[in-house]
Amino acid sequence: MQSSPRPYVINDTIEEVVKKNHAVIIIGGDTMALSIAHYLSQNHDGEDILILSPTTLGATIDNRQWAMVRANYQTGANTPFFEMNLKLWEDLHRDIGYNVMLSQIGAIELLTNDKMIKNARYRGNTMRLHGVDADYLELAELRRILPLVDFSDQASQTVLAGLAQGRAGFFNPMAAFYGFWRTLSARRVKIVQHASIKEIIFSKNGRGTSGVKITRNGTTHSIHGQKIILAMADGGARLLTNSPDHSPELKKFFAREMTAMFGKNMAAGAWPWVAATEVELLSESLSPMMDKIIQFPTTFGGIAGQDDAVAQVSIGQGELGNVWFRAFARHPLPNNLTNMEFDATTSDAFFAHLDQMDNVDNISHRATVLARAAVQLMPALLRVKLLTRWHQTYLASFDGSPIIDRLFDKNDLYMVTGINGDGYALAPAAGVAMAHLVATGTPHPSAADYGFQRFTKGQFLYERAI
Repeated sequence: MQSSPRPYVINDTIEEVVKKNHAVIIIGGDTMALSIAHYLSQNHDGEDILILSPTTLGATIDNRQWAMVRANYQTGANTPFFEMNLKLWEDLHRDIGYNVMLSQIGAIELLTNDKMIKNARYRGNTMRLHGVDADYLELAELRRILPLVDFSDQASQTVLAGLAQGRAGFFNPMAAFYGFWRTLSARRVKIVQHASIKEIIFSKNGRGTSGVKITRNGTTHSIHGQKIILAMADGGARLLTNSPDHSPELKKFFAREMTAMFGKNMAAGAWPWVAATEVELLSESLSPMMDKIIQFPTTFGGIAGQDDAVAQVSIGQGELGNVWFRAFARHPLPNNLTNMEFDATTSDAFFAHLDQMDNVDNISHRATVLARAAVQLMPALLRVKLLTRWHQTYLASFDGSPIIDRLFDKNDLYMVTGINGDGYALAPAAGVAMAHLVATGTPHPSAADYGFQRFTKGQFLYERAI
């Protein structure tokens, strides 16, 4: 039996962290923040690291049983990065000394039209050129491997072929979270929970950071730090929406800096972010019925007046017998946000767009669409009882590739964001890359193209695998 983690969490007093000038402050309360702290301390001898969690540590992972990890990306920058991430997962249990329950059962993406087939062939060849496993499956092979999928002429999804990756699989998000958390217990990493972020404090010239202002238990504190990291991959939009832990001052900061940096310099109106949502349903425990993760597209239509959004649905069965259903969708920007200029009006509209995507009614609608799509693909799921529902709103990148960079060209202020449906799954590689950038001042070789400048120069990393 695995031993329980005993990290250093400050619950009652924060005087000891207020008085110090910390080397690194990480804002975030989930796997990504812990991963960055782990690789900073392990790979770069990082010391005096402080994690500020706006909520209870790990709150956004509640009710999550499984999450998918894969390396079936096609963009030249993404293919090696995600392959590195998958290799880190394969060795993570030895690295952190904790079983993350990784199960590489393989994933099959169902191709439902000629355009998807063309893209999948190109993507599969790109993967193989980078030494990543990929197999194109004809319909006859799919029928043999996936006997419960409806391949009939009356099926709602007309499946034509498939793209498979044998090394893809799933892991337990809570196990990974506790594993990273546990490694920090023996290191000089402090964690403050329920630290509501008020604002980021800058030096007099406005370029370098000098700390973070937080509110905790009704008291405001200024905590000093030399470098600050916004680990906003795991539900990072919560700090900018009207969620309970949002930060009005941080929202104003984003609006001001986005206007200054991207006002008239955006290439073809390419904002760094779009709103994205993820919904996951978990069933009761069942006898073994599927030994692969299945992925296929569906459409979220008619959500609060928004344009249709194409969602990627994943279905898999965990080692405990629970079947999990997941849908990730990137939502088109409203028309008033697709022009070439960015000002205070458009920034307000963007935050309103995030709030709308985080609306309870919209989330319920997506859960219904997800359940219906899963049953239409596999009619055997019709009588399955669902136990839990989980959802999250993301800041996804405009081009579908990660962002790991200094934020808004500010010295000593960093951000990892734009994780398109791979928030927890990308924690190892993103943690390695961000730790390298913070410690050395230069991008990690695997993440050299993941900067904000690509949005002003028009050098987008369009990724179709999401």
